[in-house]
Amino acid sequence: MARGVKKAFTEEGVARLSAPRGGRREIGDAVQRGLVLRIGETGVKSWSVIYKVPGERGVSPTGRPLKGSQKRITIGQYPAIGVAAAREEAGRIIRQALEGKDPRPERREANLLRHTNSVEAVSKRMVELAKKQVETWPGWSRCCAITSGPPWATVRSQT
Repeated sequence: MARGVKKAFTEEGVARLSAPRGGRREIGDAVQRGLVLRIGETGVKSWSVIYKVPGERGVSPTGRPLKGSQKRITIGQYPAIGVAAAREEAGRIIRQALEGKDPRPERREANLLRHTNSVEAVSKRMVELAKKQVETWPGWSRCCAITSGPPWATVRSQT
């Protein structure tokens, strides 16, 4: 990110930002620390968060936690994710990092889970969601075990 390039993002302001002539442009948010808007030469705008985790490199001789290397997490593309949602997610990521916990492994697991689409995996996710919403869970459980059991367990779903 270019040093000192920060703006207080608004929906209208972000929408008006144009693509750079070559390469990529990064603009930091003046409101939420660590939030960055990247604009590619094709005009695609995406949100990311830059952070360091305190204590990742151990402790200094004086007892102060040493910060680890700089990390980046991409939140998503604009306009699918607006300014307010990007700030909220960036704040959550920064808070986790300040507590000494790197949020990347958790996000990686969530992405793997979301992209696993075998019948067995999808039915397990459906079952976990249904447990929270269905009052007669034992009946649902038997139904799912019968209809999505072993013959269909390893078949890849189409979605």
